[in-house]
Amino acid sequence: MAEEDSRRNPNLDDQSRASASAPEAIQQTDAEALESQVAQEHSVVPARWSLARYVAIDEVRGLNNLVMIFAEGLATFAFVFLATGVVVASAIALGGEMDAARLVAIALGFGISIAVLVAAFGPISGGHINPAVTFAMVVTGNMGLAKGLAYWVLQLAGAVLASFLLRLIVPDSLEFGLGANGISDAMRGLGFTEPSGLVLEVMLTFFFVWVIFAVAIDRRGPWFGIAPIAIGLTLAVVHLLGVPFTGVSVNPARSLGPALATGDWNAHWIFWVGPLVGAALAGTLYEIVYGARSRLAKSIEELRTAQHRNER
Repeated sequence: MAEEDSRRNPNLDDQSRASASAPEAIQQTDAEALESQVAQEHSVVPARWSLARYVAIDEVRGLNNLVMIFAEGLATFAFVFLATGVVVASAIALGGEMDAARLVAIALGFGISIAVLVAAFGPISGGHINPAVTFAMVVTGNMGLAKGLAYWVLQLAGAVLASFLLRLIVPDSLEFGLGANGISDAMRGLGFTEPSGLVLEVMLTFFFVWVIFAVAIDRRGPWFGIAPIAIGLTLAVVHLLGVPFTGVSVNPARSLGPALATGDWNAHWIFWVGPLVGAALAGTLYEIVYGARSRLAKSIEELRTAQHRNER
């Protein structure tokens, strides 16, 4: 009977084949549409910019988000207290002059402090502990503006509280500037200027934030494998290079705390402009070259894996 119908209607076989292949065609079309949607969502520059999406006010609502924001303040408080405390302690133990032993002590103090705190607070808030890192996250669209501003407020407040607490603990004769950043008269006498310091801060922050994006923000990165160690070692190397010139900031909160506590505003502007510019450049360049591709590839891979499971 089927053969007879087929002979009477030669187009029947073609219709049957088309009907049989229809689900596959629909499935393929759906997959392509989903891949296009994923690509658009993970694009460095969204196809349609939205103010509400950029501000992301929902990111500061709810108990969980408030816990994250508070954690950033606590982490920054701990970092500034510990790291600048090492600057003071090294001056007391090794003398106020900057020799090789004190330089290594300061670099290790900053590097170990950030590594431990990133490991401790990373699972809670992301472990930025630095307004420049948060700025890079907002600029690249990894965080909404509202949450970024909330992080900034708590980070700066934590840093200021840490510096004033350190000043209360340490006698005036042993403060040694509480680790305040600045360009010394000796360096100025050798020709090191504030524009030079600005360029140095931009470059040091660029390298530091690049490593953070590579090991902690990129989904291909190791994160809890070696991320805190990599970030800590990078900050230590940055201090080995930059401490003799500016004391190294790469973190506006770390600079603001001691400046307010001591009233020392020596070249303070470069410790805001430099880190913010360097962080924005690093984050944006990393996202353009690597970030969007990694997220897109991973999302499409997850999509295809889910489709294969559904087919089975």
